[in-house]
Amino acid sequence: MSSFYDKVLSRILGMEESVIGKPLKRYINPSNSILFSILSFSFSLMTSIYLFTNYVFIESSGEWSPFYEILLNSSFKIILYSLLSSMSFFFLSFFIISSILKLTFIRSTGTALLGIFSAWIIFSVTSSLGHFLFIEAD
Repeated sequence: MSSFYDKVLSRILGMEESVIGKPLKRYINPSNSILFSILSFSFSLMTSIYLFTNYVFIESSGEWSPFYEILLNSSFKIILYSLLSSMSFFFLSFFIISSILKLTFIRSTGTALLGIFSAWIIFSVTSSLGHFLFIEAD
């Protein structure tokens, strides 16, 4: 019987392979694949948290104060925009880092580039349209 951890990892690996393609076989075995996915997931999570805090700081007051005070003084629109932009950046960085670590661009260049460009377009549209709708258009 497989555990919850195995099911989550298999779904993450399946989603990752469907977007950026299969890894290079002579370089990646199943344990390396899981390790590289966890590594790219953690780095992408750190960068998206940093981006979220940066967006909230820039779009709100811009004055230095504790983060919880900035969150309490920010509007819901700023927090929603920051959350959407940082989530789309998470997926973009996750797919780019996974593609580089697993060398998917060597095995299937077209699939890797299509996945990365799709994630980049989603990030660009989410960031620019979200900024226009939530921040600029009052």
